[in-house]
Amino acid sequence: MPLVVSLIRHGQSLNNALPDSQRVDDPGLTDLGKRQAEHLGCWQPELPVQHLFCSPFLRSLETTVPLAAQTGILPAIRADLFEQGGCYAGNSSVGKKPRPGMGSEKLAERFPEWEVDPRIAPEGWWHGRQYESHEEATARAQQVKQWLEQEVAQQSQHAALVIHADFKERLLEAIMGLVPDEVIDYPIYNTSITQLTWDSRRWVPHSINRVAHLPPGLLSH
Repeated sequence: MPLVVSLIRHGQSLNNALPDSQRVDDPGLTDLGKRQAEHLGCWQPELPVQHLFCSPFLRSLETTVPLAAQTGILPAIRADLFEQGGCYAGNSSVGKKPRPGMGSEKLAERFPEWEVDPRIAPEGWWHGRQYESHEEATARAQQVKQWLEQEVAQQSQHAALVIHADFKERLLEAIMGLVPDEVIDYPIYNTSITQLTWDSRRWVPHSINRVAHLPPGLLSH
């Protein structure tokens, strides 16, 4: 059977709502972001989600909670679905300093029963690593594409990934064979859903960044 993949951006985080000069390394959702996530939890695709994967960033984890409650699926926290750049504090003007992110024990404590990627160290999922370049993110997107085609397609008919705007672009570039920055020329709204099908030979896009589950007053990017 073909594999349907839903790529979902997290809800609005504190970093989305504040100037770049005030960004923090691992923000949670704002009140608006939590409302967006609740509406995402009520999203009913034609083919029910069977597997649910998410980034180890707090904003993605919190976005996944309503989806997990609605579907009854225990999510898997994947070490390779993080936002481009990795976990860091600061910005381009003052420098970007790596931060470790949450470690395996803290993730298991905050999200009990969820599957924690064994690649995540107790010290943090970004522990000991430097800022990820655009080229490194592009290579990681190719690896995630291969994982979807070779492993997830053997286990699922519909997998949902709760990820991030920039990495969503890199993954779409890998899937569709596009050159960098060719995919998106309009805002990627928070909790927007992009859906594609893999039929063991090729990828077919069905929708790009849909937000039909959100009332107009809840749109943000």
